[in-house]
Amino acid sequence: MRREDQEADYLVPTQLEVDPESFEAVVEEAFRLEYGVKQKQEFAEVMGVDKSRITQIFQAPENLQPESIRNLLSLFRLRKSRTRILKAWNKRAFGDSLNGPMQGRIAAGKLDELAMKTLQRMVRQSRMERAAQLAYELSRKGVTLELRENALDLLCWCHQRLDQPGQAMAAARRIVEGAKNRNEPHRAARGHLFRARILIGLADSSPEEFDPALDEAERLASFPGAPTKPEYSIATLQMVEAYRHSSRVVFMERGFISVEDGFLETVLQDALKQAKVERAHQKRYQAWQMVSRVYLLRGEHFAASEAIEKAFASGELKNLNALEMSALLTSRVHAESEEPKTAIRYLIRTAKRCRDFEDRYHQRLVEWQLARLHSREL
Repeated sequence: MRREDQEADYLVPTQLEVDPESFEAVVEEAFRLEYGVKQKQEFAEVMGVDKSRITQIFQAPENLQPESIRNLLSLFRLRKSRTRILKAWNKRAFGDSLNGPMQGRIAAGKLDELAMKTLQRMVRQSRMERAAQLAYELSRKGVTLELRENALDLLCWCHQRLDQPGQAMAAARRIVEGAKNRNEPHRAARGHLFRARILIGLADSSPEEFDPALDEAERLASFPGAPTKPEYSIATLQMVEAYRHSSRVVFMERGFISVEDGFLETVLQDALKQAKVERAHQKRYQAWQMVSRVYLLRGEHFAASEAIEKAFASGELKNLNALEMSALLTSRVHAESEEPKTAIRYLIRTAKRCRDFEDRYHQRLVEWQLARLHSREL
């Protein structure tokens, strides 16, 4: 019993009598689920061996030859059964180091431009966990300030994609504090824009919490003497203004502020103009996305759907999160057009893609939308 002067340690894990991921436990569970049997004698009958062979397999799985493992795996039809058995055998044969999360550094060499190119390739391949780890190492040990600051930007982005806003905000804080120490207000302003982007990704974020981040970014971006060819990303007043417009649209979508027709018309015309003149794929895509969102807020579903198609056609998979964002908007169009089943199908496919590409941020948004659509159908 805990004494009165002792604090409860709520982080102490539940102690299980049997490790559910041990080789024996995993194999036994697979037999129960696929064959409906639970005794070693029954396992032996399924395998066509003597019961003593089952005992031998369970007592020393680390001594099994690859052929024996292949024979065991061939008994099970479900891929998940085979995967769990193989992982459990690896753990028993080689220890946790091959199965658990990677610890320690992943880059032992010089953290230079080649390491940055490797990081950028990881991001393009949606290997976010590994990319975040390399970005962290580059941000600490990169051979130049330029590399370290660019790595911080990618570190912030990776943590957002992994839906780790706390760690993303820690990276944004490092950007701001480092820039202040070097007396670089425009770089510090960029850190505050990252801060604003992270805040608006929080479900309960309000204009009262969000606006001070933009106000500080605007103050810092107003300083004279911005570098014409910065070594790393900085904020401009134009960027701050774009964030203000897009954030107001987000808060209207969430119902935190009322829909303002005059403001939406201004945003719509600016976005249409940008979509027509912008040459960069990503910026043109974002402009068409904004057009679609404004049309949705105005209840013009056909126009919103057309804008989504133009957004996707502006660069297709060259654009970050093109499929995820297009699917979220398309599902909204269908849901508001009384086609919830079509919207649900879109979202189910999108959720799988998010899982496959370690995009937990958009997966969360998709799951929330799915939950609401299923709830409406009850």
